[in-house]
Amino acid sequence: MKRLFLLLLAIPGCIYAENSIFDNHTWFLDSNTLSTTVHKPFSFNGQVYDHTIVYVTPGGDHGKSDMCVATSPTTLSCVDGDAVTYQASLYSATLKSKYMGTYDYYEKGHLPSASPLSGNWHREQNSLMNCRNSDLVSFTIPYHDTNAKTFTHVDRYFSDGFAKDDVMFLVKDATTGRLALSNERVSNYSSYYLYDINNNPIYDFDKINTLAKLNDAERSADPQCNLTKVK
Repeated sequence: MKRLFLLLLAIPGCIYAENSIFDNHTWFLDSNTLSTTVHKPFSFNGQVYDHTIVYVTPGGDHGKSDMCVATSPTTLSCVDGDAVTYQASLYSATLKSKYMGTYDYYEKGHLPSASPLSGNWHREQNSLMNCRNSDLVSFTIPYHDTNAKTFTHVDRYFSDGFAKDDVMFLVKDATTGRLALSNERVSNYSSYYLYDINNNPIYDFDKINTLAKLNDAERSADPQCNLTKVK
């Protein structure tokens, strides 16, 4: 038995092959999934590969690699640069995609609460006079957890077109102290200010759970400029 054990250690890719968390497992990020499976080993350039990664990102990108190997009990690495790191204490697996970014996926039932900003927002009315961004019809923010202050893969839809994969930020207005969703790390002309159900502005990050409306009126929460979330 000892001789056989030493032989297995000498074969690249076989050290962590048995009973690996990556043999057949799926993690979730909202409706998106990250799956790892084991397959029949094959050799390429002196390395044995025996796992596959398949995933869908919040931005809708699909990825797959069959040339992956467990390089530690908690890390799966692929020849194309993708990697998955398992974190048992967080019930999560972190995907690091060479071309699509880094995302945390979670065990079913352990996904953190979503940010109130995540979801589909639409303009209730449209006023060319009072709204800063009056041609905006709606936008979609994919799942981000409740503590997120940077929002990626935001899609915005205008009366004459659309913008895909925007990055937006939750910021505090330097002049008024109000919270705003902005294209920049500081509030600017394109900001959408956060309001509760009673049209009161939100000033504190720990109060965003009261968020009900976004509004881009010049000075106040003009009802014609409200954006509300589609249920």
